[in-house]
Amino acid sequence: MLSVPVSGTPHLDQHLPQLALIHMVNPAVPGSRLSTSPFSVQFDQGLWSRPRYVTIVPFNAIASQGVGHFDDIKMNAQTDTHPTYLVLASQSPRRRELLALLGLPFEATAPAVAETPRVGELPDELVLRLSRAKAQAASGPSQGKRDEENAAVIVACDTVVSLNGIVLGKPRDGTEAATTLRRLRGRSHTVYSGVTLLQPVTGETVTALAVTRVTIRRYSEQELARYVASGDSMDKAGAYAIQNAAFHPVAALEGCFANVMGLPLCHLALGLQALGIEPPADVPAACQSHTRRRCTTHATILRKP
Repeated sequence: MLSVPVSGTPHLDQHLPQLALIHMVNPAVPGSRLSTSPFSVQFDQGLWSRPRYVTIVPFNAIASQGVGHFDDIKMNAQTDTHPTYLVLASQSPRRRELLALLGLPFEATAPAVAETPRVGELPDELVLRLSRAKAQAASGPSQGKRDEENAAVIVACDTVVSLNGIVLGKPRDGTEAATTLRRLRGRSHTVYSGVTLLQPVTGETVTALAVTRVTIRRYSEQELARYVASGDSMDKAGAYAIQNAAFHPVAALEGCFANVMGLPLCHLALGLQALGIEPPADVPAACQSHTRRRCTTHATILRKP
């Protein structure tokens, strides 16, 4: 971590031209902390052209001079382990929606990876292998923006539905979607997701496995037909979206809800922490607010009491 002292500066915005993007938290109190936010800043060593996550901790704030005026400022520019952005190796709207909850900037790309299972490959082995393959494919020089200063972290995920050990992938058409939904109806199955984080410059990789047990309700043929006709089942493993309020296919669930949506956020947050990256958001709170579901597993996943 790089520490850049800025001393004797009466007007902080002379050094931080986009200070407005930072939300101050009681700056009149010595030792109070400002929240993090991405922005560019000009220093003698040149312009940091990409937004970076910067933590500013004020010391000896002077209340009489008003907000933003300090005797001494220490700035921790997290350039070594904190990315300016993530690269999501997926164009899935659901994964983009979930990743945005972490509060980290990101871009999305669509690496070309064959998702055919190997002979004898188990569902958990499949998702772990494919998530690693997607991360590697997304780290190629032709994929998205790159930064010579190791600013990006690739986020890749693969999710499958397994019914008694048989992998049910995305349906090719409405007929296959209906067949899959009939097979799942009134039964329990397992959703597996492999999540891989890769820092392309260093080659450091973290991979995690999320497992959720799901029981599907006994919907009627009419409900099934309406759902298939809506088209919502076509790009989803198992041919259903757990978050679809109209169809509401799930009767019971054991494990991570976001995993069934396609991106287990707490597993992802744990992987980021292993790389020295702390998401700005309270991930469990953000996920529960977004899904409108109380989570009972996040403390176990994040290994918190």
